[in-house]
Amino acid sequence: MRTLYVIGIGAGHPDQVTLQAVAAIGRVDTFFVIGKGEEKRELLDLRATILDRHAGAGHRVVEVQDPPRDRDPGDYRGAVEDWHRRRAALLAAEFAAVDGVGGILVWGDPALYDSTLRLVETIRGTQDFEYTVIPGITSPQALAAAHRTVLHGIGQPVHITTGRRLRAEGLGNDPTLVMLDGDCAWTTVPPDDVHIWWGAYLGMPDEELIEGPLAEVGPRIVARRAELRAAKGWIMDIYLLRRATEVPPLVIALPTEDRRRAVAFYRDALGLEPFGDLAGDGVPEPLQYRLDARTTLMLVPTGGFGWVLGDRSVATPGTSECLLGLALRTEAEVIAATDRACAAGATVITAPATQPWGFTATFADPDGHVWQLTVPS
Repeated sequence: MRTLYVIGIGAGHPDQVTLQAVAAIGRVDTFFVIGKGEEKRELLDLRATILDRHAGAGHRVVEVQDPPRDRDPGDYRGAVEDWHRRRAALLAAEFAAVDGVGGILVWGDPALYDSTLRLVETIRGTQDFEYTVIPGITSPQALAAAHRTVLHGIGQPVHITTGRRLRAEGLGNDPTLVMLDGDCAWTTVPPDDVHIWWGAYLGMPDEELIEGPLAEVGPRIVARRAELRAAKGWIMDIYLLRRATEVPPLVIALPTEDRRRAVAFYRDALGLEPFGDLAGDGVPEPLQYRLDARTTLMLVPTGGFGWVLGDRSVATPGTSECLLGLALRTEAEVIAATDRACAAGATVITAPATQPWGFTATFADPDGHVWQLTVPS
């Protein structure tokens, strides 16, 4: 194969195929399709409809059977990477057997929660071909259009995540689009003041839409989703969660004796960079770090910290009233982060080891504030 087109074909309606995609489809000699089994034969039939409309005469379709994967692994990232390697190996064998121009049709857009571009880059490590990516209409766009809504308020960002991460991290302050949710993760979100826009089979003849306050329609979506999945054998859905009122930001303030030393430590040990306008000492004032969309860590000079506390005294060095935690993905990351912290001036309190709650290590920064790094069990 000399050239490959990776073509976004929209969320589920043949008319969502763009003019750019139509032109690319017409140039392809061989289309590679990863089969999803008979349960999702509708998706293959929809692809066939698109090819009948736009592909050139004499084109071929090569179907590659999707390798099985563990849907509930202990090591999620490792299991997905292994699945991607096996997928890439199957595609590589088919690429090598083809001459001319190849094409892969991708639901939505290849840049958003799709593994195709990763697979192509893996294969290019052993095969020499050029490839072009054609963007497509995404399911977030299709959801917003179907509900006739805007994804965000004026000037607001939009957070795009997965059901797995929503379940683990909760709903933040920003409007949140949730994809790849196999287990109704919205049921873990406190529903007060949250609105949901849900859609399944977007763009297809049996498109389903439900919208309303999460407390009212959440149970109805759970029931309807189960009915649809039982009837079809599969489901493809997405939803938007948006708060009616914003959750106020959270600021964690800790005292520091040396602002410059603190900046160096948090940069070298944890990779954190402060934000804000620089004061005369070259350090932002106030000295703040953005931990997530609504959480800020602020390091306040000891004297100023005392002004805020009034009659209460600042804890003496060696006394811990606060434990700061970071959840990491692997044991190797915990060990490496602990080593960096030591090199930057931390004092190790407990060396990396397995505990009942996970693989963990704790250290104190130069001001004595204790950090815990953990890979949860």
